[in-house]
Amino acid sequence: MKKLVIWSVICVATWSCGNPNRFVIEGRLPQMEAVDTVYLISQFAPEQPQVAAAPVSPKTGAFTIKGTVEHPEMVVLTNRQRQGMGIIFLEPGKMQLERAPLGYLRVIGTPSNDAYAEFQERMNVIDGAFMSAVQAQDTVKIDSLQHESMMLMAHTIEANTGNLAGLYLFNQSLGNLDAEGARALAERFDPALQEHPLMQAVKKTITAWENTAIGRPYMDIALPGLDGQIVKLSDVATGKWTLIDFWATWCGPCRQELPFLRQAFEEYSDKGFTIYGVSLDSDVFAWQSLVRRDEGANFPWHNVIGVENGKAASIIEEYAVRTIPTNYLISPEGKIVAKDLRGSQLLEKLEEVM
Repeated sequence: MKKLVIWSVICVATWSCGNPNRFVIEGRLPQMEAVDTVYLISQFAPEQPQVAAAPVSPKTGAFTIKGTVEHPEMVVLTNRQRQGMGIIFLEPGKMQLERAPLGYLRVIGTPSNDAYAEFQERMNVIDGAFMSAVQAQDTVKIDSLQHESMMLMAHTIEANTGNLAGLYLFNQSLGNLDAEGARALAERFDPALQEHPLMQAVKKTITAWENTAIGRPYMDIALPGLDGQIVKLSDVATGKWTLIDFWATWCGPCRQELPFLRQAFEEYSDKGFTIYGVSLDSDVFAWQSLVRRDEGANFPWHNVIGVENGKAASIIEEYAVRTIPTNYLISPEGKIVAKDLRGSQLLEKLEEVM
């Protein structure tokens, strides 16, 4: 009987008796936030996004979320209106959550969350110094802090190739890596993370970079035009210099590029140059209205849309489009010769090659 009592006490103390995959999140929100319920929303399970929920004490702002997790997962803590308050790396263990002095969500208690909390604290110091340097117009200090920021990111990733925080930061830093470096770093992550949905997304991006490197043949695109009929890139680009331009009507920088695109088309279309514009608008009517209204003046080239029912076509990912505007210049032989030509760079490149 005494042994049974002792075992019960141990189970309560460790809270995970009988289930090593159990998690507990204890937190407290400032009462000014007036949140009555908190939710954990998965970032990788759109069919069943809600992982767990818990009521928030109206007096203290405290809450406790309990559940189980088979594999490490990244979730967002939200309120009833699905307004995100911060990310949590959901893994077995007991986690403590609080608002940090600067307002961000601070979570500790498990390897991924501890690593990310330390990264956030150190990055916030750098960010504060960076803002001061910007105000003082100290370019030397700005360059130094940017380098320090990149080094902190790199070191944190290297030290956390066995947990989800490292993988998350790896994904965030992809823009600072080339395909070869990113591929090598991906292979250093633990086998248990190689099949994680986030790693699969990272690897798809790396593969897309490799497939769209300078000198590689372009990948064909077949998307609906203004009239709904499919327009194939191969029908447009054969024997011509072709700019594949990924853009959207709501994208300010994309709209700023239009005068340069128009000038390039006017000067070189008679010499064998064309443009294949791929819109990433979710609102097909906004895209159609703008392009049809200005078709003669601003859009005298082939226009297609790469989004259907709110979801981007797979070819968008295959072309490694993470931001817009993104563009690729294709030679008459079908090879990628340049990418991300901005402003007058496009005109200069066309003058060089044509």
